[in-house]
Formats: sequence, structure tokens, C-alpha cells
Amino acid sequence: MTQKQLQDYRQRLLDIVQRLRGEVRAIRDGALEAGRSHASVGNIDAVPGDLADMSIEQMRQDTEIALHATERQILNEADEALERIKHGTYGNCQECGRRIATERLDVIPYTPYCVDCARKLEESNAQAAV
Repeated sequence: MTQKQLQDYRQRLLDIVQRLRGEVRAIRDGALEAGRSHASVGNIDAVPGDLADMSIEQMRQDTEIALHATERQILNEADEALERIKHGTYGNCQECGRRIATERLDVIPYTPYCVDCARKLEESNAQAAV
């Protein structure tokens, strides 16, 4: 990998980290604000709306929690990829040590695995979940 390519990936990762930190912060702040407003209500009789409204609100909160977890994971992976750049190991599969295809890095610049190893890990995780 050339220095120019490495710098391009580094900049892309920095952009991802900056964007996700802002999004994670906004989701967290929104969840905290929603929690404060629900806590200040006191009892169920004081809540405006009906059970359907509360169900929709719960579904929205569940979706935000899942989104927050996913973005947090990607943020961690991007931070780790930046560390691999510092240590000169970026672009090498963390599982087998082979070079990760440029086409894969172009799509997922924070990936630590080549396609073959990622597929094997996904299959083993799917089997473990069963």
C-alpha cells in the first residue's frame, strides 16, 4: 500500500470517527432528555396519550439504543484501524495476516479482516448462536 493510499484511508477513518462521535453524542443526549421527561411525569395517569403512543415511544427508544450500540461498535473499530495505521499493520488481516483487498478497504476502511476470514468468523458466530 502506498503512502498516499494510507493517508487517504487515515483521513476517511478520521472523518468516520468525527461523524460517529457527534451522532453517538446526539443519540445519548436525546435518550437522556427523553429519560428526564419521562421521569418528571411521575405516574401513568399524568402521561398524555394512550398505550399505543407509549408503545411507539418504547419502540423508538429501542431503535435508538440499537443504533447507538452499532455506531459505538463502528466507532471503536475505526479507532482501532487508526491504531493499526500508527503501528504499520493497517491493511493486514488480524486473523490470517494476509493483505486485505483494496476493494474491501474502500467499502469498509475499518475492517480488521479479509473477506475469507470475515466469512469464517460470521459462520462460526452464527453456529455458536444456534
